[in-house]
Amino acid sequence: LTVLSAGVHSKYKHFETDFTLEKGNYSIQNAADAAGFYNDAGFDRFAQDHPSLVVTHAVPGFVNTNWGTEMPWYLKGPIRMLQSLGGRSKEQCGELLTDGLLATSTPGFYLMDQDGKDITNKRKPLYTPKERDFIWEKTLEVLPDL
Repeated sequence: LTVLSAGVHSKYKHFETDFTLEKGNYSIQNAADAAGFYNDAGFDRFAQDHPSLVVTHAVPGFVNTNWGTEMPWYLKGPIRMLQSLGGRSKEQCGELLTDGLLATSTPGFYLMDQDGKDITNKRKPLYTPKERDFIWEKTLEVLPDL
């Protein structure tokens, strides 16, 4: 199980020419899109390479965690207030995602929503098999440098 933004992000348009967002394409939006896009494609490829595994990318939804505590006070206050008012507990999130993961017994790659429901067939893949394989190979190339 990997938890980030399963299917709710956009395709990072410059993945072939600026994979690491170091050639002038960095923005918060591009970084978020690249992270989710690479996560979907990379774990889809991982599932292809390990056909006996269930590999799931989940979106947790709005969860009341410590996220945002390192931000400036003028952002931290509103974030913490919204989390306490509208965010589900990390325990509730964990239970829903665990239930969803355990409900899947057929090996393959899946996308899961914040309620633990399989949304794989409700989302059109943002990448082709060729693009998925490019992302996988580029990730393997970049990881040793980190």
